[in-house]
Amino acid sequence: MNLLKKNKYSIRKYKVGIFSTLIGTVLLLSNPNGAQALTTDNNVQSDTNQATPVNSQDTNVANNRGLANSAQNTPNQSATTNQSTNQALVNHNNGSIANQATPTSVQSSTPSAQNNNHTDGNTTATETVSNANNKDVVSNNTTLNVPNKTNENGSGGHLTLKEIQEDVRHSSDKPELVAIAEQASNRPKKRSRRAAPADPNATPADPAAAAAGNGGAPVAITAPYTPTTDPNANNAGQNAPNEVLSFDDNGIRPSTNRSVPSVTVVDNLPGFTLINGGKVGVFSHAMVRTSMFDSGDAKNYQAQGNVIALGRIKGNDTNDHGDFNGIEKSLTVNPNSELIFEFNTMTTKNYQGVTNLIIKNADNDTVIAEKSVAYGPIWRLFKVPENVSHLKIQFVPKNDAITDARGIYQLRDGYKYYDFVDSIGLHSGSHVYVERRTMEPTATNNKEFTVTTSLKNNGNFGASFNTDDFVYKVQLPEGIEYVNNSLTKDFPSSNSGVDMNGFNVTYDAANRVITIKSTGGGSGNSPARLMPDKILDLKYKLRVNNVPTPRTVTFNDTLTYKTYTQDFINSPAESHTVSTNPYTIDIIMNKDALQAEVDRRIQQADYTFASLDIFNDLKRRAQTILDENRNNVPLNKRVSQADIDSLTNQMQHTLIRSVDAENAVNKKVDQMEDLVNQNDELTDEEKQAAIQVIEEHKNEIIGNIGDQTTDDGVTRIKDQGIQTLSGDTATPVVKPNAKKAIRDKATKQREIINATPDATEDEIQDALNQLATDETDAIDNVTNATTNADVEIAKNNGINTIGAVVPQVTHKQAARDAINQATATKRQQINSNREATQEEKNAALNELTQATNHALEQINQATTNADVDNAKGDGLNAINPIAPVTVVKQAARDAVSHDAQQHIAEINANPDATQEERQAAIEKVNAAVTAANTNILNANTNADVEQVKTNAIQGIQAITPATKVKTDAKNAIDKSAETQHNTIFNNNDATLEEQQAAQQLLDQAVATAKQNINAADTNQEVAQAK
Repeated sequence: MNLLKKNKYSIRKYKVGIFSTLIGTVLLLSNPNGAQALTTDNNVQSDTNQATPVNSQDTNVANNRGLANSAQNTPNQSATTNQSTNQALVNHNNGSIANQATPTSVQSSTPSAQNNNHTDGNTTATETVSNANNKDVVSNNTTLNVPNKTNENGSGGHLTLKEIQEDVRHSSDKPELVAIAEQASNRPKKRSRRAAPADPNATPADPAAAAAGNGGAPVAITAPYTPTTDPNANNAGQNAPNEVLSFDDNGIRPSTNRSVPSVTVVDNLPGFTLINGGKVGVFSHAMVRTSMFDSGDAKNYQAQGNVIALGRIKGNDTNDHGDFNGIEKSLTVNPNSELIFEFNTMTTKNYQGVTNLIIKNADNDTVIAEKSVAYGPIWRLFKVPENVSHLKIQFVPKNDAITDARGIYQLRDGYKYYDFVDSIGLHSGSHVYVERRTMEPTATNNKEFTVTTSLKNNGNFGASFNTDDFVYKVQLPEGIEYVNNSLTKDFPSSNSGVDMNGFNVTYDAANRVITIKSTGGGSGNSPARLMPDKILDLKYKLRVNNVPTPRTVTFNDTLTYKTYTQDFINSPAESHTVSTNPYTIDIIMNKDALQAEVDRRIQQADYTFASLDIFNDLKRRAQTILDENRNNVPLNKRVSQADIDSLTNQMQHTLIRSVDAENAVNKKVDQMEDLVNQNDELTDEEKQAAIQVIEEHKNEIIGNIGDQTTDDGVTRIKDQGIQTLSGDTATPVVKPNAKKAIRDKATKQREIINATPDATEDEIQDALNQLATDETDAIDNVTNATTNADVEIAKNNGINTIGAVVPQVTHKQAARDAINQATATKRQQINSNREATQEEKNAALNELTQATNHALEQINQATTNADVDNAKGDGLNAINPIAPVTVVKQAARDAVSHDAQQHIAEINANPDATQEERQAAIEKVNAAVTAANTNILNANTNADVEQVKTNAIQGIQAITPATKVKTDAKNAIDKSAETQHNTIFNNNDATLEEQQAAQQLLDQAVATAKQNINAADTNQEVAQAK
């Protein structure tokens, strides 16, 4: 077989030779990891580290773990040799027994010497515990046991090298039969292939061995059961089997050829005795896939390694069994213990096969029980009688169960084989006990506390947790009650994959009994069980219910459970009710409220001095009570809850709050002082005097409040004080007097203003308005003044300002001035008017004088500014239009102009004058007109104007146009005609007629030329016509 396969080895009974021992020692030295492999494997299997027993000088103990070996028939020399070998190997591993791990204080009570990982600190602690039965020392050092190897006849033999290596790998002080505890499976049948051995020296722990808690941390208060009260204690410790019997590693190598199924028949099966010197068949598990087996049975396919055939028939001869009588095994057990058989019979192809399990008392060979094991349940319980410690277990073919031999597959050797067995598990029953109980060393009155009870199964088979199979009852002491719905369960190191339902918890409040019952769970192939070497933590809360005085109370628990099994052999699994040792807890009084009062941060300013003194006295008393534990005051000498509550109540109600009353007084003080400070009628000196009175009253009131020891007293003093402060008002004097002086001055000045002459009502009103403003400003300045001196200055300044207020008499004078100015301007305008003659100016000036005088008279008579303005406006409107009536000069100019126009027309009508000559005459006329206008403008009187006009007209009439151009042209024509005439008539060559004809032509030309000259208008035309 593969050496790496988990702890798979067969049972050997051989002597150990010295040579083999030496070889084993050498191999162990060269392979220090051999023992370590077992430790690692064990941790995987069961989540615990078991302390392995050290071999002692007692060879029986060293070589006996569950099977009765042949030590009684073995020579002493062999036993001595075995002991020497084991001791040598022990010394190789750990030097000496002194090299054990130093024990660590563990808050637990363990009825075995195994170490587990269930500690509060999550660390593994190891203790050295004395075994109550055999005094062997248990160590956590790994020890190698080399088992005796003998044949059935007691003859000695040697281990092979392979077997020594196998033992080195699996060395753990293992017994002859080793059980492998594997995880639960849902498969119908599982060959539990080799359970790690339980500690053979484990016994229920002594309650006195429980370690005390450290300081105030939760302490595991243990209550181990006493072995005499729990028969299942025999399921743990020494001689408690936990092994799997297999048929592998025995040197038998059957054929694996499924084409030709075969069975190897042997007359020697190592580890077993063949009944009546008979035989047994060994074949490979590969044959399960042949016609030998029932192909419809799934359990058959789980076979591994070698399988044995307990029965056979020669052909169809049901009487010929070929010496197949069965096998047997001897086993040492604890009386009154339980033994679980884990196997069933694999059937043939026609569904047949039953193994007859016979259990005998090995000491007298009497049959104790017998059971036919077929298919179906694989876990069957056998109850070991009280007087039996050695068993002989026989596995015998039940030949009479074969009713149809013809349907069984026949092999080539002529036999038909049946009653197939793969492996056989042997486990002691369960043993559940309270391994530890974790709770605070003290419980506080009226508060909850938590209890964690750790239940451990240190047997080798599961404890049933089917409905009501497990019952845990807690009898609570008086004053303690269960907190409903507080129970929780936990498996700190798992439960090998087996689950279970929540527990049913009932609480009988009248009798103070908590009853916790299992409710099943798990599955068909993995029912609800607490697996071996596993821990169930039951955590629940309790409450101290108003206990009057400190005391120590006692709890009493009972535990009812039984081993799980599917079937029984001689007796059903029994339920055992075990009472744990009573355990106690100290109930201390609840001082939380008292502590809170002591710790309460007091703002001393919030309370009266008198009540603070009382409170501090109570606080000193309270501190004494709080220090009871520190001062080691005996529990029965400590103060009762009623006294604590009374003191707490006093402390809660002794302090008389004064801050609210003081705040109310201070608020009133602030209010009154604000009224003083906000009163502008008071000077600083007056305010200071008033505030001084208020402060004196306040100090007196606050002092009286501090002397009070009742709320009513504080309220009374507060109300009286506020009433007193309400009367602390100030009467202004300085500012009212100053304001009166200012108002008196204003009244007098108002009379003066109203009597002001030549002032209009508006001017008087303006003065009165200014007076009112100055009076108001003066009053305000007095109001805003802060000191007496400032008030005096403001008063004097106001009086002086008011005395200076008079009407501004300017409106009538301004109107008069405007009229006079307008008159002067108008007079100047009239006098400077050149268009007016003096007579005309005088007339306008007279009108101006009249308008001016009327306007001034209206202004003087006006009473308001508006009337003055109206009078002034009317006057100006009358004055501004006044102007001389200028008709004389204009009439003269018009006469001159008219005459000039007539004369210009006459000039333009003169045919003898050319246009240029006429224009020259017209220009002279225009010049005369211009000169006349100028002279008229410059004339002063009407007479002067008339004279200028007359002279101008006469001058214009004398102007005539010159006729020289046409005259000169005609004269020139005449002269030229005369010359031409003379020429004509002096022309002697011409006849008279010719001369007269020429003369006639000349006359015609002269007449035409003169006619053209007369018709010409301009000098040029005349010249041209000439």
